[in-house]
Amino acid sequence: GNPPWVNWQDLPQTYRDQTKVLWQNYGLFSLSGHEARLGGGKKDISMLMMYVAIDKYLKVKCKLCFVITQTIFKSQGAGDGFRRFRLGQTGAYFKVEQLDDMVDLQPFEGATNRTALVLAIKGERTKYPVPYTLWRKKEKGKIELDYTFEEASKATVRSNLKAQPVGESETSPWMSAKPKALAAIQRVLGQAAYTAYAGSSTWLNGVFWGTIKPSHDGLVRFSNLYDDGKIKIEPVEEEIETILVYPLLRGRDLNRWRGTPVSYIIVSQNPNERTGYALKWMEKNAPKTLAYLSRFREKLLSRSGYKKYLEGEPFYSIYNVSENTLAPFKVVWKGLASGSQSVVVGSWRVGKQMKVVVPEHNTMFVPFHVEVEAHYFCSLINSSISCFIITGYIAWFFSAHVLENIKIPKYDSNNEDHKELARLSKQCHEKVAAGISVSELEEQIDELAAELWGLTKEELKDIKESLEEMR
Repeated sequence: GNPPWVNWQDLPQTYRDQTKVLWQNYGLFSLSGHEARLGGGKKDISMLMMYVAIDKYLKVKCKLCFVITQTIFKSQGAGDGFRRFRLGQTGAYFKVEQLDDMVDLQPFEGATNRTALVLAIKGERTKYPVPYTLWRKKEKGKIELDYTFEEASKATVRSNLKAQPVGESETSPWMSAKPKALAAIQRVLGQAAYTAYAGSSTWLNGVFWGTIKPSHDGLVRFSNLYDDGKIKIEPVEEEIETILVYPLLRGRDLNRWRGTPVSYIIVSQNPNERTGYALKWMEKNAPKTLAYLSRFREKLLSRSGYKKYLEGEPFYSIYNVSENTLAPFKVVWKGLASGSQSVVVGSWRVGKQMKVVVPEHNTMFVPFHVEVEAHYFCSLINSSISCFIITGYIAWFFSAHVLENIKIPKYDSNNEDHKELARLSKQCHEKVAAGISVSELEEQIDELAAELWGLTKEELKDIKESLEEMR
């Protein structure tokens, strides 16, 4: 069968209310509190449909095959309950015998989705690793809807991979790879010595984001990015103080080894108190900025995120801004990318000042106080080994949780390999900025990273070959 694929957040409220007991009874609501609010929208009704079908229509020892979304096998948090593969707390288990990944084929005309085919048997427990077939097109173009199986087979190439949970829990997202690479990478999996954070969130970018021109007396002319985001607002150009203006690093502004801010953000959030600056503080220190923000008071108060998380705070409050956001150095990566696209950023010019770069909500970052440590970390997160882990288990958004699964040790200034990794990253940044290839430097990074994680040259070769295949 092919059950409907609809995100929880897109279901009518009445339908959510009516089916909530089913989600709970089958154990599909694995999150609670804040996590549930954030992750609930990523749940898909196809999860529930599959559980109900197995429960109600399948006899023990019999099989079910569904066309289903691949994200439920490779999504952190929202898919955890589904990956219990058990009908409730005390019900029957079912075994996933095979998963076919057809994301690259885009088989549904007019729809961009992550298609997979799952084969399950009722009454047995899932055993890892699970056979995982990756389908890819031989050439660009469509796989036509009227192709026979033989024609579709000729137009595609299939890789026989294996899949297993990336974390210690059996409900962790699946990682898929060649069997040898999957076995070798187990020594790299684990908690990093670092923590990643989400970038700043405004829920109304067109007010807080803009470009600047020099002015006088410590002021800049701020032109808002009025057409950015779903909510369009009026274009405004006003003089404001530089005290709350910071360089903004957006996902589009960064690539592997390079980040170039082209716009700016008004950070009206007190990083120490995690709420908007007090009104009296604004009136004293940033009156022109306050006047500019006051133009949009009603729109700012009606922001969905403001209502959910900041109700009662100053109307200009934003989210995800802390002391970490203003750290002197940060390693930032795109949330939506191929592999790891990470870069070290420091400060950028705002008027006559140099101010730290602030990442936006579609990026993740790790804060650092010492530049050399940031470069050490950047080398490891950009290595082929880390890219292999990230590509192997993440379906679509490279969130902060990647560091729960890549065992990056703390920087040691007495370790020569650590210092060499930092030096190589710095060289990569310099060469990429100059338009020079860094493939040889990246080879050196991979070799040092393999030594650090105790991988042999043969295992590194298997991992890199498997990574190329997954790409």
